[in-house]
Amino acid sequence: QQRSLGSELGLFGRVLVAPEGINGTVQGTADAISVYEASVQKVFSRKIDWKSSKAEGVEPIFPDFVVKEVPELVGFGLQERLDVTAEAGIRLS
Repeated sequence: QQRSLGSELGLFGRVLVAPEGINGTVQGTADAISVYEASVQKVFSRKIDWKSSKAEGVEPIFPDFVVKEVPELVGFGLQERLDVTAEAGIRLS
């Protein structure tokens, strides 16, 4: 669903989806990104902490829009499964 939505919205970028969450870089118009963010947020039960930056007149940095399902967002090289939500620290601001 995310793959087709990103293409329909004319987005560019790379998105990784794992059991512990989502991480990626998405480029497109502000309206298209807002629609994408709202759609992704509906899929996840926890609130997503979106980060954004604006660039004017920039050519796409990615040739297309790719969404990959991966076993983990950050590889720890562990043999056993790590529950990152249980092991997470306090978020600093």
